[in-house]
Amino acid sequence: VIGVALSFRAEAAALVAREIQDSSAILRIGTQSYSKTDGGDIKVQGSGQMFNYEYSRYLRMNQALVIGFRQTTDPLTKRDASHHAYAGYRFFPMGVGIPMLAVTEDSNLLMDARFKPYAEGSLGLGHTFLKRIDANSAGEFANNTMAIAFGGGLMMHFFSRWMVDLQIM
Repeated sequence: VIGVALSFRAEAAALVAREIQDSSAILRIGTQSYSKTDGGDIKVQGSGQMFNYEYSRYLRMNQALVIGFRQTTDPLTKRDASHHAYAGYRFFPMGVGIPMLAVTEDSNLLMDARFKPYAEGSLGLGHTFLKRIDANSAGEFANNTMAIAFGGGLMMHFFSRWMVDLQIM
């Protein structure tokens, strides 16, 4: 009887945990490599410093809706190489994306992990710089673009409110 009572309380705490919602803001600094081939004739490639601003809304402990903005600066021209606003979905396969504490009657259920691997996919709309018209002009060849990104990462919570996020997309 004691084992059944304890499992019932743990299940009740887990039901409470399903309803937990939380959010976070993320600032990433990294490198973005890009290339563009137009029929095999024109090829533009390079890499630049990327800034990524993101808002994540956790729908469950292991799922998040992400909305953000990525901007890459070309180091040669010191211009905006690309920028995209995007929305996507993040999934934590190990089950914990945010820390959770549920209390039911006299049972406490605490779930957290220091290392949280995740998979992510997103769709974005933006603008990509291709090349300048000439060296003395501010004119440019550029395209409006749709970006599809898939990847994953590892969030590491070393502090209660701050984390380190390594991501490959």
